[in-house]
Amino acid sequence: MKLNISRPNTPARAVSKAKATAVPAADPIRLVRFKELRTIIPLSRTTIWRMVRSGAFPKPLRLTQNSMACAWHRRDVEEWIRQRERA
Repeated sequence: MKLNISRPNTPARAVSKAKATAVPAADPIRLVRFKELRTIIPLSRTTIWRMVRSGAFPKPLRLTQNSMACAWHRRDVEEWIRQRERA
């Protein structure tokens, strides 16, 4: 059985060069779970949570609504490290 695949009516080159805009490459979002976070920052679980509650460390994202699973944006953790190095 042969599949009959039709081409779209508008050719791909129909967009004028004036309307075409360069889209910057998106920075992929990299999430860090707690186990990996502890390899980056050698602090205890309790210390990290105390720092989160006091606002001294970035807040994590809850991955799902009904679970306690969480992760941090890698860029936020790296920025926190850079700030600590400057101080």
